[in-house]
Amino acid sequence: MGLKRAIFATLLLLAACSQPETAKQVEQKAKTEPATTPKGADKAVADGNATTPADVQSFIDRREGCDHFRGEEGYDEERAKNISEQLEILCTGTDAQLAALKAKYNGDADVMAKLSTFEENIE
Repeated sequence: MGLKRAIFATLLLLAACSQPETAKQVEQKAKTEPATTPKGADKAVADGNATTPADVQSFIDRREGCDHFRGEEGYDEERAKNISEQLEILCTGTDAQLAALKAKYNGDADVMAKLSTFEENIE
């Protein structure tokens, strides 16, 4: 596991321990706050000898979080609720996003190799 992935997984675990935003809170926040582009989001991410387009890297990060929570066990009611909320936040829309990215980067073998590691129909 690369350092970025390990850091991301650690942050996801820490976030799972704190009170996550509910889907309603996320939806309300999206309605009331102006859309912003994260600093550096328009830049490609260096990845060894190749670069990963920012939209692809953003998808990968989100989907890895989604896949993490898909493998979690809801061993009690609170944990099950937390997992369900995280799945809704991280997984919703990723099937369509994956298909769109595959169409967009169809001619880019490096990007397609990265995207092909993800299941197509998880929602």
